[in-house]
Amino acid sequence: MSIAFIHSILAAMRRAARVLIREHARKRRNAMAVQHLAALPAYLRQDVGLREDVDFVDVVEHGIRQRAADEGTRRTFAILPHAI
Repeated sequence: MSIAFIHSILAAMRRAARVLIREHARKRRNAMAVQHLAALPAYLRQDVGLREDVDFVDVVEHGIRQRAADEGTRRTFAILPHAI
């Protein structure tokens, strides 16, 4: 076997290991986010824009799909700084 061939095999193994480590870290981070969202009280979930029947795994993976227009997410009046 040539040294270049061995180097290419080792480089491929290193890339595969990096991908596995990165994927494991992403899954762990998402699992911690799901646990955090599930532990939030109902009023905080509503403030963030999460419905009561939301799937937390789906929210973490894909984000909040659509906010309801009239569920308190919009303010009717603009909040102005008090110095104006």
